[in-house]
Amino acid sequence: MQLSTKTLLLLLFITILSFSSAVYVQQAYVVPALLELEAKADRKDVERVIIGFDMVRNLLNTLAYDYAIRDDTYHYISNRDKSYLTETFPIETFVSNDFDVALLADRQGTIIWSVNANLTEETFFPLGFFDTTELIPYIADASIAYPGAPISISGIVNTSLGPMIFASYSVLKSDESGESPGSLLFGRQIDSYIAEEVADVVKIKFTTSPLTQSEAQHLKDKTLLQQYRNDNNIHWYLTDIYEQPILNISLQLGERAFGDTVISKPVMAALGIIIISWLIIILTLNRELVQPILKIGKHLLHIRRTGDYSVRLNSHRNDEVGTLSNECDLLIEYIEKQQEIVEQQSLELRRLSFEDGLTKLANRRRFDQLLNDYWTLGSRD
Repeated sequence: MQLSTKTLLLLLFITILSFSSAVYVQQAYVVPALLELEAKADRKDVERVIIGFDMVRNLLNTLAYDYAIRDDTYHYISNRDKSYLTETFPIETFVSNDFDVALLADRQGTIIWSVNANLTEETFFPLGFFDTTELIPYIADASIAYPGAPISISGIVNTSLGPMIFASYSVLKSDESGESPGSLLFGRQIDSYIAEEVADVVKIKFTTSPLTQSEAQHLKDKTLLQQYRNDNNIHWYLTDIYEQPILNISLQLGERAFGDTVISKPVMAALGIIIISWLIIILTLNRELVQPILKIGKHLLHIRRTGDYSVRLNSHRNDEVGTLSNECDLLIEYIEKQQEIVEQQSLELRRLSFEDGLTKLANRRRFDQLLNDYWTLGSRD
């Protein structure tokens, strides 16, 4: 078998092995690692959206505290002065602060005033449009509030109007003194406007939709660590105050920056580069190695036939390297024999140069050498 054929078969084997290894490494290590990094980034995006809704809840919570810890609110629950309502809660208050439900309750939790605003039309809905008694379970319990320690509760609840962010505080004087006479609650319905507001803050596109009971149960059994994107989307949920899924969030994510198929474009590109590289190597080896080896072999064969050198290697290889080895070994064997003769003659000449021809004793040259050696040794010591 010719050396070029052996080289071609070897390179073909290496190519197949390299390609198989690349596919295995990609599917076993690279793709899972990239998917995990992508999942981490996606989960951070989900967390940012959740934080965005928390920001809305915190703003509403701050607003509720500001209106609950007021002297005029404190006095209204006691004397029910209607001028307080008209001055404190005109429609502009709701529009400018982005909340659409407000109610006041007495110390026993009975609603004494409530209103539902239409922020789009900048007007109030008629009485009975929304039954605010649905929110009674979420009103802060004023009966357990102490001076200097208002009671608060906030979160997301499901109502007949849909999911709603709410914040409730027990009412106290502006210096947080006195016994709490009741509570205040503000609510904001989660609609497309609030979703756009949060999306603008967190810079992520997403949509919201109600959750069915089966969807809620399915998502409840999963953790955010297990959530992966599907068709450049990732679905998660908001939870209510009882940590139950209440609202579906669908994040619209960017295109995946890598492929997860078995035969991906990078792998195919790498295979093409490998094949082209091997072809270049084969042509280079044939021109730079195989042909010169054949030429050297012929030259050494010529030397052997002219009688300058005589060689016997007994090589069993039947290729160009075997031919070169036979001829080179024959030449090396000849050179080694000449070297042995030269070394023997050199040793003999050295011996003769250090002894007297008549007495066979060391001569003056040997004496001078030893004197110099011992003098140098003595000087060093």
